[in-house]
Amino acid sequence: EAFFDASKHTAGTYKAIAHVAYADRTKDLEANFKIGTLNIQIANYTKTFFKDKISKFDIEAESGWNSKIDNIFAEVKVFNNTKEVSSFKTVSFSLEPWGKKKISTFWDNEGLGEGAYDIEINLFYEGKVTKITGKIEIIVPKEKISFITYFTTTNLLIVVVVALLIIINIIVLFKKRKK
Repeated sequence: EAFFDASKHTAGTYKAIAHVAYADRTKDLEANFKIGTLNIQIANYTKTFFKDKISKFDIEAESGWNSKIDNIFAEVKVFNNTKEVSSFKTVSFSLEPWGKKKISTFWDNEGLGEGAYDIEINLFYEGKVTKITGKIEIIVPKEKISFITYFTTTNLLIVVVVALLIIINIIVLFKKRKK
């Protein structure tokens, strides 16, 4: 057992190497370990939404701490230029030590136009806040093409011509058989 003063080191992954001597032998043992800090990073979030829809909004959070963190929640603000046009919160969740978790909520973007928006995500936990800013995009979904819409004038013309050629070939074959 050995004691290590981690207060002089920054958070991160480190390697410990122990040189063990016993009897007339020696052996080197290696192990990685982490020094943590009470910090949660926002690793990713949903960036594209369909216009005038209630959409799923995912935030992926990653703990940099060696203990469980409870009562975490996110507050999301959406801006058009500098004007806040929408805001919403997630439910509370927990992160296991060094854990990573995707938390989902839903966002109603009705009334917002197509285009790019600025976003601010604040993650609240243990009296601390992790804040990131970024961009999202609202797009218009592509319409589903119905069977009738698929057959535009050109496509319909091609189908009719092919059908006529088939009918003419059948008539010619019947006439040749009769002779």
